[in-house]
Amino acid sequence: MSYVRTTLPLIIIVTLCTFISACAEQSYPYPESESAPVPQQDPNAKALIETSRYVDTIKDELSAALSDELFDSKVELRKTQSDTLQLTISGDDAFRSGHTRLNKTILSVLDRIASVMEQQPNSIVHILSHTDSTGSDQTNLTISEKRATVVANHLQRKGIQPERLISAGKGEHQPIMPNDNPAQQALNRRIEIYVRGITAGNEGRAYETPSI
Repeated sequence: MSYVRTTLPLIIIVTLCTFISACAEQSYPYPESESAPVPQQDPNAKALIETSRYVDTIKDELSAALSDELFDSKVELRKTQSDTLQLTISGDDAFRSGHTRLNKTILSVLDRIASVMEQQPNSIVHILSHTDSTGSDQTNLTISEKRATVVANHLQRKGIQPERLISAGKGEHQPIMPNDNPAQQALNRRIEIYVRGITAGNEGRAYETPSI
C-alpha cells in the first residue's frame, strides 16, 4: 500500500511534464525569429478616411463662420456622400437680375468663406453658377460663366491662391427644380461653392468638378 501511495503522485508528475514538453515542442506557423504579419490597410481606404476627417474640420469652421446665414437659411451647407462640402447661395442674393456685379449684401458671406478657406490650403474650391431657363440658352450660359468668375476673383482677392480656385458657368442646364413658376425659378438661380480636400493618394479627385 505504501508503494502505491508513493508511486502514484510520481506517475502523475511525470505525465504532466511529458504533456507540457510536448506542447512546447509544437510547431507554429511562423519561426520564433519572425512575428505574424500585420494586416496592411488599403491605401485608398486610408486616403478616403483622411479626406473625410479633413472635410469635417472645414465644415465645422464654415458652420461657425456662417452661423447667422445658416440659421436664416440664406446659405445652405452640407457634406455630400463623396466627402465634398457644398455651399449654396441664392443667385438673387448674390447678383441683381441680369447683372454680373456682386451685391454688397453677399460680400460679407464670401469674405468669411475666404477667411476659412485661406487657412485650409490642402483643399480645392469649385465655384459653379446656375441660372433659370428665362432667356436664351447662350445668354444664360454666358452670364453664369461671368458670375462664377466674379465670385472666384473675389475669393482670390481675399487670400485664396488662384491655383486652388476652379470656376464654371452651367447656365440653365443643371436645374434643381422644374422652371414652372417664379418660386422654382428662383431656386435654380444659385451659386454653388464646393470644397474638396487634397490628401495623399487622393490628389487628382480634388480637382474634378463636382456634379449635382
